[in-house]
Amino acid sequence: LDDATRELVALTGFRNGGEPLAIIEVLAHRPEMVGPFLQWSAALAGAGALGVRRHEIAALRASWHHGSDYEWGNHARYALDAGVSESELDAIGRPDGATTFTDEGDRLVIELVDQMIEGGEATARERVRDLLGDAALVDLVWTVGQYVGLSLVADTLALPIGDLRRAP
Repeated sequence: LDDATRELVALTGFRNGGEPLAIIEVLAHRPEMVGPFLQWSAALAGAGALGVRRHEIAALRASWHHGSDYEWGNHARYALDAGVSESELDAIGRPDGATTFTDEGDRLVIELVDQMIEGGEATARERVRDLLGDAALVDLVWTVGQYVGLSLVADTLALPIGDLRRAP
């Protein structure tokens, strides 16, 4: 890797005990994609309209649907850091998970993720838009798309899980 790409890959370890994220190490086989991918991911997960907490709820729910231990394990840590409780984290990994949440916005996030992944009409879309706004709806849809894709990458390439929490 060139020095710039090596530095970008290393930066992904700041929340991972200093170890670069395995999925970024894989992406580093295409060095020209690392920077743009990290920018995209930071924009989507950061101070977006959905908010960090709901972003993590969506990422976890998408990862749970795909049974991705790698993505679940990484995002379980991030969700706890973002204020998701242990009981909420457990609920995200259950079919009836939305019922545990008292916040309507959190419930709607889970409901729309389920509808997106299970197929059929996304009836929660309008309620998400009405409650959280257009920008949050766009963030949510892109977040689900991203974590479905990342789950497929992680699982297809059998990325190491290590000491990460496994998906329920």
